[in-house]
Formats: sequence, C-alpha cells, structure tokens
Amino acid sequence: MAEQPAPAMERALADEDPVRGLAALLETTLAMASRERDVLAAAKNSGALGAEVGGAYFDALMSLVRRGQQAGTLRADIVPDDIPRLVAMLLSVLWNMDPDTEDWRRYIALLLDFLSPTGARPLPPLTRAT
Repeated sequence: MAEQPAPAMERALADEDPVRGLAALLETTLAMASRERDVLAAAKNSGALGAEVGGAYFDALMSLVRRGQQAGTLRADIVPDDIPRLVAMLLSVLWNMDPDTEDWRRYIALLLDFLSPTGARPLPPLTRAT
C-alpha cells in the first residue's frame, strides 16, 4: 500500500502546475482505493494504515497545496490538518457508489473547486484540544 502511490507522488511534485499535480495525485489515490477496496478496508481494520504509511503521501499533498497557495491558485487558509480529513472525505464516497464506475472523479472536481480562492468565504478556525 505504501509503495503504490510513490511514482504518482513524484510525478505530481514535478508538475509545474501544483493544482494539476494535486488533482493527478488525488485521482491516482482514488483509482487505487477503488480497485483495492477490500485490501484497503482490511488494512484499515487491522491497523496497518499507520502514520508511517501516510506520512510521505500527506507531505506530498501539503507541498502541492503550499505551492498552490503561493501561486494564488489554492485558498490561503488551508492548513495541514485539513489534508488527511479531505482525503478521508474523498475516500468515503467509494463505499456509497458502484465500484465499477469512476464516479469518484466528480468529488475530486468538487473538492478542487472548493479549494479555489475564487469566491471563497473565510473558514472557521479548527478547535484544538488542550
């Protein structure tokens, strides 16, 4: 599981357009998760999907987000804590759709539109546990 997205992460990070790289990496993630739905569920239930598996992946996503923020193509108020939650939101759609479709692409497109600074309203701050 940890090695499958590595080539996609490299391609996404090398893309001159951080939003295009972000979209490609999310598409690869959802395509893999859709194909490997049962393996993903078993790995999650067994605790095999720890921080070491996702660390480099989420670092790559955040790097793309920061580049997009610097370029003014992604909202400035996206924070690192948002990234794993947004990916979890995307993954959650897989359990509610026909596995033989790529309907999950619609939700990536929606998410990318929501991350655009155009017409964005301020986000409420995250509450931190003390």
